[in-house]
Amino acid sequence: MIKTEEEYLKQYSERIVRKLEEKIFELEREVAERRRAEDELRKTLTALARSSAELEQFVHLGSRDLQAPLKTVLGNLELICQRNCGKFDKEDSELFTRTLETVARMQKRNNDLIAYSRVGTCFETADCAAVLNCALDNLKTAIKKSGAVVTHDPLPKVSADKQQLVQLFHNLIDNPIRFKSKEQPRVHIAAVQKGNEWLFSVRDNGIGIDPQFHDSIFLISQRIYGKESESTGMGLAICKKIVERHGGRIWVESKPGEGSTFYFTLPVRENVEAAA
Repeated sequence: MIKTEEEYLKQYSERIVRKLEEKIFELEREVAERRRAEDELRKTLTALARSSAELEQFVHLGSRDLQAPLKTVLGNLELICQRNCGKFDKEDSELFTRTLETVARMQKRNNDLIAYSRVGTCFETADCAAVLNCALDNLKTAIKKSGAVVTHDPLPKVSADKQQLVQLFHNLIDNPIRFKSKEQPRVHIAAVQKGNEWLFSVRDNGIGIDPQFHDSIFLISQRIYGKESESTGMGLAICKKIVERHGGRIWVESKPGEGSTFYFTLPVRENVEAAA
């Protein structure tokens, strides 16, 4: 009986060992497959990042190559206009003016493409009140010409790229000044902390935006004010790219004739003072 029990235990042990070996083999195979999948995903992400960087570099270089000829064409057209402003008949004058405006829009769009391709991110402590003052200083002429009033609540310090935040505030304030209603342009900026992020709002009394365009206005080339407007369709796309590079979100609430409020978030990061 003892010999029989020993044989039985031996066979049982061998079966357990075989099952354990099979299970270990299956686990090793799953781990190997998962590693291969992770490697493939890593290679794909690396390739996408490389392609994105190459595309941005292509856009940047292509736009820079267009700068000089566009500047030359625009300068020559303006010079011709100055020398011959009284020699054109009405039809030729209107044609020349439209051509001049078109080239000017092309130049602005080209500059916006360069700005869009340059958006990287270099984080440092940024005082949003000081950043806003820089943006307002850049807009000084437009604000004075339009009579716009820009106010703000106390703004926080955040971890961000200062120059990009200047561009962000600049674009969000410039839009309601250029596309104003019959009223005096008014813009108010505020910020409140919501959990682990700052929620900024830029409220204006401009002409408003139809809800059907609330998502598409952040896409490149989307112009909601018509082809003949001064807009190149890049301003809000740049805003979106800046906010997303900082780990935030941007959206708008608006109705035609009722102004707009643009919201964007920035993460609350450690080692940054909350008060402005």
